Amino acid sequence: GLRDAALVHTLFSTGLRLVSLCALDVADLDAGDAVLVYRGKGDRDAARRAYLAPGALEALTRYLAARRSAEGAALDKAAPLFAAVGNRAGGDRLTARSVRRVIVGLMERAGHVHRDAAGKLTRPRVLSAHSLRRSAITAAFDAAGLDAAQTLAGHADPKTTRRAYARVQKGRVLRGLAGVLD
Repeated sequence: GLRDAALVHTLFSTGLRLVSLCALDVADLDAGDAVLVYRGKGDRDAARRAYLAPGALEALTRYLAARRSAEGAALDKAAPLFAAVGNRAGGDRLTARSVRRVIVGLMERAGHVHRDAAGKLTRPRVLSAHSLRRSAITAAFDAAGLDAAQTLAGHADPKTTRRAYARVQKGRVLRGLAGVLD
């Protein structure tokens, strides 16, 4: 539960892609500055910085403290930041597929995702691990504009951010305009 909470908080507060999240090591966390250092899509040498919201840092700190306690020693700096649990996993790095299963499972238990009679998700792409990235980028767009959303997303072209991620909340915009146009 602590790992899953840290996973959701980290995904939403940073807007990281799953591949970047899964590649994080314990050494990539600077808890003092609330920063994750990671490699972005297509980056070979340049390291990027993702700033954690206070809630995400707290969730991540609690999760890592529980891991240290369970292992009875300090975590190796090269250990994965998010480790798999269970008998077969043996503390290996979570894969993107594993993260997707965790997120969909959480959303299913919360009643947001449903399965048909055959056991298939009825709307698999609407609520997924990637939807946390889309939601974070949209929230950044709503709060601070396109430049902030583009920076969070790590996109070179603002058109990509606007087209694929920053979904304008049309109802909210129109409701706000109704007062102006009265």
